[in-house]
Order: sequence, then C-alpha cells, then structure tokens
Amino acid sequence: FAIEEASAHLASRIEIRLTDPALVGPSEESLVPTMRMLAGALRQAAGSVLSLKGRPVEVAILLEVDGGIATLIPHGLRVVAEAGVLRKLTEIVGAGRVIVRGGWIPPKRERENRSGFGGSWKKSTDVPAGA
Repeated sequence: FAIEEASAHLASRIEIRLTDPALVGPSEESLVPTMRMLAGALRQAAGSVLSLKGRPVEVAILLEVDGGIATLIPHGLRVVAEAGVLRKLTEIVGAGRVIVRGGWIPPKRERENRSGFGGSWKKSTDVPAGA
C-alpha cells in the first residue's frame, strides 16, 4: 500500500479529544450537537465500503468531566483510519483533536498443546528483522 494509506492499515485506535473549553463551552448542552454529528459520521464510516480497505480500529472519545478526563469507547464501533474519515471527523471537532494512535500489532500466537504441560508455540511465519 502507498504511504498515504499507512494510517488505514497501521492504526490501532482513533482518539477524538473533546477536552478544549472553547469546544465544550460553559455547559454540557453545548456539546450535544457536536456529539450527534460525531455519532452520525462514525456510524457512516463504520458501515462504509471503505471499512474493507484497511484495518478497522476502535474509536475513543475523550471528554473533560469535573476536572478529569472520561474516555468513551462505543461498543462494537470500529472504523478504518482512512484520510476521508479523518478529514470528516476533523471538520466536526476541529484541527488537532483527532489523533491516530498505533503501530503494527503482531498476530497472536496459538498454542499447539492446550493442556498447559510443556506445550510448544507454533512456528512463526514472520520474517525476523534484518533477514
């Protein structure tokens, strides 16, 4: 894949920070329209054909609550960190508030012997670095 598509394949999480007082405003009611627009954009991105062109990742929404930060992770909602999706989310919440976290996550290895007595690991098909 092209370097421009790296976030769609290598991301492990998308964070949306709603912690700026200018965005949140003096009351929780001022955040409701933003949250509704975010919910719609995320639902649309999760159901999009683009969700097949990368690795879907969880989305975390960080809110400032009583001087602390609360993290909301919508259950079952995963989107691909594709440029168009990130641009749409940034249009809703503003520049610098949509952060792609990640890196490569190796596949989980499976145990050959599940009894727990001296079981060996399956041979990895990964190529070691520098090989």
